[in-house]
Amino acid sequence: MRKFIFLLMTVLLTGCVSINVPSAPSMPSQEKKELNAINKIRVGMAYDEVAQIMGTHTIIGYEVDPQNPNHVKPIALTNPYRQEILSSPTKTYQIFYYYTSVGSADDMIAEDELTPLVFVDKELIGIGIDFLFKLKSELSL
Repeated sequence: MRKFIFLLMTVLLTGCVSINVPSAPSMPSQEKKELNAINKIRVGMAYDEVAQIMGTHTIIGYEVDPQNPNHVKPIALTNPYRQEILSSPTKTYQIFYYYTSVGSADDMIAEDELTPLVFVDKELIGIGIDFLFKLKSELSL
């Protein structure tokens, strides 16, 4: 879709002296704030507190609104992006994967763009892929 819009804009601009095309901001402060929310998260926090800080969506870019070509609309991902459950004989672990970094503009969400948050009984016990790998290896023993 973005390639099509770029191609269309290139064709329209060829031979034109000027045209008023809205430009989308590269990374507004709201997006930076959303992506940096993970830095406020600490082990021991309750799930509700983490969910409030992380929010329910993250804006990852903008696209031209097909209903109104003079405006852009945000492209947002729902957070948490993905969930997983792990179980041991004594505990159930809930893992929530949040979109926290932009790797490359390839229209795909890669694993390294997600940060897992691990909860037991609605309390955060670990943050990040290293913690999750360690937990999974301990559970598989």
